[in-house]
Amino acid sequence: MEYDDSGRKSRSEKKRESTALQDMGEMLARLPGAVVSRLPVSESLRDAVLHWQGLSAHEARRRQMQYIGRLMREVEDADAFAAMVHEAQGNVQVDEKRLQQVEALRASLLQTEQGKGEEALKELCATYPDTDAAWVKKLVLACQQQPDGRGKPFRELFRYLRTLARKEPEDTDSQH
Repeated sequence: MEYDDSGRKSRSEKKRESTALQDMGEMLARLPGAVVSRLPVSESLRDAVLHWQGLSAHEARRRQMQYIGRLMREVEDADAFAAMVHEAQGNVQVDEKRLQQVEALRASLLQTEQGKGEEALKELCATYPDTDAAWVKKLVLACQQQPDGRGKPFRELFRYLRTLARKEPEDTDSQH
């Protein structure tokens, strides 16, 4: 830390700390609202972040972010807080990646040319042995019968695959 002759923090040091806290507040604000609601933060900070997420006007968001930065100065342990926000960010990224994988799996199951959907179903059953193959086939057929390929069976297939993806896949290498 930089100190002036009287032992206080320099203006530059205070500015750096303030900017770092505001950046951490911005990272917090960019997390989904459901994640922010579960984090152990003060009620005023949670409310300010959720309010920022509901704003659309640029200037209003800028002012609200300044307020969040001000509230961040009240955080007791900035390092622990930063670790918590980074962990939450990592969890959100893992969840987003899992949803993308489920979407790709659903797309491969719905492929109709040259049995690619059947191959995808075999891979799914190999990865997740508790897969109800008959149920998946029924949903795939119902999706293919929809005029636009969407609808209730399309969403139901996604929900089923997402439930499977939340389970740990079988590690076939460790079984041999």
